[in-house]
Amino acid sequence: MDLKISNKIANNKLAIIAISTWVIINIIQSVATPLHVDEAYYWMFSKHLDWGYFDHPPAVALLIRISDTIFNGPLGVRFMAIITQVLTFLIIYKTIVRKDPFGDSFMLKLFLVFCLLPLNHIFGIITTPDVPLMLSCALFFYSLRGVLEKGNRMSYMLWTIAMSMMLYSKYHSGLVILITLIAAPSLFKNWKTYVSGGVALMLFIPHILWQYDHDWASIMYHVSERAQIYSWTYPLEYLGNILVVCNPVFIFFLIKLIRKRWTSVYERVCYFVIVGFLAFFFWQSFRVRVQPQWLIVIYIPALILMRKEIDALALNKLWRLFLMIIPLFIIVRIFMIWDILPVEFNIHGKKEYVELIQKDANGLDVMFYGNYKRAAIYSWYAGQDYTHSYNGSISRKNQYNIWELDSAYFDKDVYLVGVYSAGRGSKYYEEGKYYGNIITYKPTDKLKVKVLHSEIIDEHMVCHIKIENPYDLPINPQEKHDVRVSYFKGNKHVIRLEPLEQFAFDEDLSSQYTITFPLPEDEDVDMYSLLIRHENLPFGLAYYKYSFPHVNTVK
Repeated sequence: MDLKISNKIANNKLAIIAISTWVIINIIQSVATPLHVDEAYYWMFSKHLDWGYFDHPPAVALLIRISDTIFNGPLGVRFMAIITQVLTFLIIYKTIVRKDPFGDSFMLKLFLVFCLLPLNHIFGIITTPDVPLMLSCALFFYSLRGVLEKGNRMSYMLWTIAMSMMLYSKYHSGLVILITLIAAPSLFKNWKTYVSGGVALMLFIPHILWQYDHDWASIMYHVSERAQIYSWTYPLEYLGNILVVCNPVFIFFLIKLIRKRWTSVYERVCYFVIVGFLAFFFWQSFRVRVQPQWLIVIYIPALILMRKEIDALALNKLWRLFLMIIPLFIIVRIFMIWDILPVEFNIHGKKEYVELIQKDANGLDVMFYGNYKRAAIYSWYAGQDYTHSYNGSISRKNQYNIWELDSAYFDKDVYLVGVYSAGRGSKYYEEGKYYGNIITYKPTDKLKVKVLHSEIIDEHMVCHIKIENPYDLPINPQEKHDVRVSYFKGNKHVIRLEPLEQFAFDEDLSSQYTITFPLPEDEDVDMYSLLIRHENLPFGLAYYKYSFPHVNTVK
């Protein structure tokens, strides 16, 4: 056998051993690491499969559902994340070696660099929407290379599938598609581009219809409602996030790449995606807090552009670099398993927290006030497919505002856990910083007050309103309901709640009502919302927000 071929086989075997070792380590880590609260929330998605969810498209729910049919426990949430990450790496590798010749040890070198990227140690274990996003983006760049270099039908078909998968994974994947079209305008000259885009959009129609049926809830949240009162530290925090996403070695390679010029349209797309993502989210950092994982997409085009630099690295030097840096990631993995740091990772202590609540609930169904993540993690550890999160006036909307399964608790005693303290059997937990108390639940926290018309009369707001009831259950006209106005600043921050009056609603809420309240004295207040509270229950969510001084439409 030729010596070169023999060396390549030996190095590929070593790469396969390295990848297999990575998978085994991730499986052990997945079993040993408690579930993250976000994973519990997405696990709840998987128990109620749908074409969409408030926070994200449905890919992550499907991924967890598949894992859950194979394994139990944490691995039943994370197994497909482990497999998906390996498939992502293999697609990146096939994208790179599709045309260009590389050295015998390239696969091993590429995998070592892949392991040096910090977020790969997280999303090879923790299941979030970023996991299917990375797989679909890898397939996007793989098929795009065929589209630009060959333009054959198979490449376009894979490109179509990849675009649809990306959109079903995470919304900002659309930025990759947009930047690609800007960087490669020649795509507009080929009719196959329009067919691919049209078919991808058709495949995405079920989710669009879901959004339409739910008042474009996800779009409104991500575009408008997510923005909070701005902090000048957000841009600085964003620059720090870049260090989290890319270790200093990877940043060194990126700087070298920026100094070069692309040699093909495909490379230009890769450059544009990297710079476009970094620039877009830097701009977003002046509006919202940018989370580190939002940048993970740049890993794929960066590895593709770095292929020659990676191939030119001496394997022994890369091994030394790997052995120098990897202990830091091992330490992080240890901290994920054992609660030995004062830092809260939203992983540890949750099982004990649930067991304490179960004991105090004494067999009653448990609900959470203003904390959907605690509700999800309770469901996980308590082994329940559903636990309701009762949104408070300052809580953000979430999937629990869409689900209506809490109607099963109608007129039943439940144990409500949260900051709300009124009720029977109230108990305060200092360490957990929440109250637990017994209430008789009325499914009214999802009632929405919609302002049909408003006007200013004698320094007072006069609002003609309609109550929207998503439940099949009627409202008992004999029970009292308080209506209050909540003032907002900067779209999300509640200033105060002002009492208005009590209403005796008719049973089917078919009537319209008129309420009057004084204009706020605080000039900084720019929005208001009307909230309903059933007697002896906390206020529900400020669902619709309206601007001063005159509003005719829902914001």
